[in-house]
Amino acid sequence: MAIKIDLKRPIIEVEINGLHFEYDYSDSNLKKELEVGENALKKVAELDDQNGFEDAKDTLREAYDVYLGAGSFDQIYALTPSIIELGVGYVSLRTGLMEELEKRGEFKALKQSKSQKYIQSKKK
Repeated sequence: MAIKIDLKRPIIEVEINGLHFEYDYSDSNLKKELEVGENALKKVAELDDQNGFEDAKDTLREAYDVYLGAGSFDQIYALTPSIIELGVGYVSLRTGLMEELEKRGEFKALKQSKSQKYIQSKKK
């Protein structure tokens, strides 16, 4: 008797303004997201009036490219040349991805794994 297990590719398909991208939620990419997310928050907090526009654009470029692949920001910006719209889109992207991961049970599995580790450590 053989045991058959089919694992899903860690990919979520994303469409923005008719452009198609793939969000990769593999372990290595999630690590990059955390690093970029921290840097993005710091950069946004340091924005000032003189160079805020370029800093915001660079921050969004880095964030989009981590989530959707290198060059994704430039493709989207070519169709929607507005940092404000891309900022709104980025919030929608993150929200949609988190909802999809929740629906797929990815966070549930992670939470269960952490709780199991905690339970095991308390038994010792």
